[in-house]
Amino acid sequence: GYEVFAGNRFDATTVEEMVNKIESQYGQANRIWVMDRGMVSEDNLKFLKSGGRRYIVGTPRSQLKRFEGELLSDDWQKVHEGLEVKLCPGEDGQETFILCRSEARAQKEKAIHDRFEKRIDKGLEKIAESCRKRKQKLGNIERRVGRLLGANTRAAGLFKVEVKDNKSGQVEIAWHKEEAWRQWAQLSEGYYMLRTNLTDWQ
Repeated sequence: GYEVFAGNRFDATTVEEMVNKIESQYGQANRIWVMDRGMVSEDNLKFLKSGGRRYIVGTPRSQLKRFEGELLSDDWQKVHEGLEVKLCPGEDGQETFILCRSEARAQKEKAIHDRFEKRIDKGLEKIAESCRKRKQKLGNIERRVGRLLGANTRAAGLFKVEVKDNKSGQVEIAWHKEEAWRQWAQLSEGYYMLRTNLTDWQ
């Protein structure tokens, strides 16, 4: 079964409607709901659990931080060439978190981080140069910095940028890189996490 939704609709809002449609058409079979992280919210998980439904779903990247210690340990299982997993029981025993690490994904994410870092460096240098050449308005420069970081979000967290007026009334821009952000980015490159209530599966 399938459904086509309006393009301006947030994915997570379609879950309950879709589940009800499939169950009304095909009954409550022994099925497993599989969803990417864009469809997942705590409300949606509560809805799935309330009907005794089983699921395997993606999780937001931010949740990886909870399992930082597990990322560093050695007891990973090889699924196939280039992909390893580790099962981590949830605190309530009702769920299992599946940590995954992919060599190909690690290489891709490193290349993305490097590319976006270079773009931001180059963009900030360009903005700084324009401030040195002629008088600028503080608000305009702040907006330019915001647009630059917004267009390169995959490395924006690395940069701490300050825009201010100096004593002579000129706008100055200064920045430095947050090494803690870089360390976490390097540690977590190639990792992602799934979440399931299929606790009896290997």
